Amino acid sequence: MNKLTIPARNIEVDYPSAWDEIPQKHAQRIGEILHLAYTGKIDYDMARKLAVDTFINRVNKPNKPNFDEKSLSYWGNEAKLADSVNFLFEISVTKPKGKMKDEEHPFETASINPKFCTQLVPSVKVQWRRYYGPKDLLEDITIFEFKEASWRIGKYAQTLDDSYLDELFAVLYRKNRGNDSNSGRNNTKSLEKGIKAARRVPIGVKFMIYLFFLGCMNYMREEPIEIDGKEINFGCLFPKTSKKGADNKSSGDDTGMAGILFQMAESGVFGNMEQTSKVSMWDVFLRLYQIHHQIKEMK
Repeated sequence: MNKLTIPARNIEVDYPSAWDEIPQKHAQRIGEILHLAYTGKIDYDMARKLAVDTFINRVNKPNKPNFDEKSLSYWGNEAKLADSVNFLFEISVTKPKGKMKDEEHPFETASINPKFCTQLVPSVKVQWRRYYGPKDLLEDITIFEFKEASWRIGKYAQTLDDSYLDELFAVLYRKNRGNDSNSGRNNTKSLEKGIKAARRVPIGVKFMIYLFFLGCMNYMREEPIEIDGKEINFGCLFPKTSKKGADNKSSGDDTGMAGILFQMAESGVFGNMEQTSKVSMWDVFLRLYQIHHQIKEMK
């Protein structure tokens, strides 16, 4: 956690220094800010400043001191506060080709880089109903849900069409989980009802759901996961060319889940297509991991 201390005013505030530390009460507002940055409505610096304001519960005064020698301390502190939430972004610096001229400076770019698999939006209330989302690291979703969600993730990255965020909510969030007869939203009527509910959900919440799914995919690609006391790296199941940031412009479903679903159904490992669709994503991934290493050993 970051810590802000102002002894003269008896202020001491702890606030997040990592994605997983963002409290649920701030998830919607941070989602709104990042959505504005993602769609180009505000820049990276403004997004960082607004994020800090949210975390430390600060309301800014309309009048700011001019940027001069007398105000260097004020603006220096503002810069430090903004830098303290750099974890929200991936920052890259590009230098001009050749020898830099005196008037030239390195070019800094930033993109949202979700690095978390903690569910910051476990449930959403829409009118009088409450909808429940996946657990941490997508622990309880089906392979069909993963396929449908990953396709919409890609389409949203390509188009910035918020209707794909509505569909993503409809795929992942349901009134019941586990024993729901419509598990996986694998029928049109159920999906349409979910989309209708999603249109009443604030954009900040929907964008945070988008980032959560991306964060989980990043974790699966990059980090070993312990299952039954054994560490397994599922990165071998994902293309190495896949970008990890929220600005990924891939076509979606880059794991080939549609083809995998058909292959699994044809093999009968988990039953027919309908039965396979309801199987846990992790059970399918484990099976794919086994097959991958069997093929690797045969070569």
